[in-house]
Amino acid sequence: MRKSHTIVCTAAVLFAGAVSAQENADIHPVIGAKPPKELKASDIMALPDAERQAWIHGAVSLGIQATMHSDETEGLCMLDWYFYRGNGPTYIPEALRQYNEASASAVVIASLRSACPSEKKAD
Repeated sequence: MRKSHTIVCTAAVLFAGAVSAQENADIHPVIGAKPPKELKASDIMALPDAERQAWIHGAVSLGIQATMHSDETEGLCMLDWYFYRGNGPTYIPEALRQYNEASASAVVIASLRSACPSEKKAD
């Protein structure tokens, strides 16, 4: 009897905790409930190191992927600059610190574009 009571009480506590966690699932402890398009560079730099690196890596990867569709040479340059031979992993966090009130996504895209300007002529 005591064992089943413990199991039932533990399950109830876990369920209540899960419901409470679900209610706050959309609220990040550092950036709150800001939509991605409203994130400033300072918001990203305030994240814990692992989360900040993951966000930057994701933003860079998406920027490269989007660029590859219109200019493969530029996209490959960005890929090489950030992941293989360039200083992208140190440059982008520094740019986010420097332009802390700017859109975080804009800082990443501008950093990628400044490292690898497109050689295509605008029509």
